[in-house]
Amino acid sequence: MIRLTCLPTTLHSHFLKKVLTLSIIILFTSSLIWKQNNKIYAQVSVAPTSLFIFETGGIGELYVSNRSVLPQEVNVRFSFQFPKSDSEGSISMTEGSEELEVEWGIGEMVRVFPRRLVLQPGETQTLRVQVRPMQDRPDGMFFTRAIVSSNALQEDVGEQEALEGIRTQINYVLEQSIPVFYRKGTNTTGVDVEQIEASRTENGMSLLVHLQRTGNSPYMGTMSAVLYDLDGNQLAENSSSAFFYFDERRRMTLRHDDLPPGRYRVELTFDTQRRDMSSRNIVQAPRITHTAEVEIE
Repeated sequence: MIRLTCLPTTLHSHFLKKVLTLSIIILFTSSLIWKQNNKIYAQVSVAPTSLFIFETGGIGELYVSNRSVLPQEVNVRFSFQFPKSDSEGSISMTEGSEELEVEWGIGEMVRVFPRRLVLQPGETQTLRVQVRPMQDRPDGMFFTRAIVSSNALQEDVGEQEALEGIRTQINYVLEQSIPVFYRKGTNTTGVDVEQIEASRTENGMSLLVHLQRTGNSPYMGTMSAVLYDLDGNQLAENSSSAFFYFDERRRMTLRHDDLPPGRYRVELTFDTQRRDMSSRNIVQAPRITHTAEVEIE
């Protein structure tokens, strides 16, 4: 998401100078980069990419590093957001309803220290994220997102000299969205496959899988699909990260050249293991395997 905000033009009649300031806000879900002389440099990085806080401690840490050559102003806020699919399986970030936020959010209970800071070039700062005890909530995994915004400290263009014309200052405000999870009590999760829709594509088969999340916590892990003919010969396979906050529809593509119309067997596997997350943080569940016959025309 890119948002442009044009601030009012400042006119100095004694030397006919116009100053136009553009604020550009860019939202990323991973590390931020900037490019100069065809080389890529990290500007501000945040680690870890997902933060898990347990009821027993109530505190987690984020590490913010300035890898640019300019001082960076960093601000942190929280917003109830989560990835959700539409009816066709396309995933986008949504803010959800007020009812969902009341049931699953931690926005009013989470604090970060410091919330605002300035990082010098090469400096790293530890941010302490605290969730106050939620004694009135049932067991489960609750969540929000930490929105970490950063922008380089700039000279005031109003102090720069210009005889006439337009001077433009572009101020980039970059936002990183980090999921924050709070685990309370006994956590359970799982997934049930309700329906599989299969369609033929130029490169093989497309699956639209209707899923129902079970338990009291989001499901995180890996989703795999294997395609067989009715004689048991494996034709294609694919896997992707699985993150089901609520009931979902997910699309997977099984690539196979010259796949003829007919009936096939699909085997879906769900496993609560991911390379980018510690198994200690993920709510564990038994491996789930679902097999079904599908037909394409």
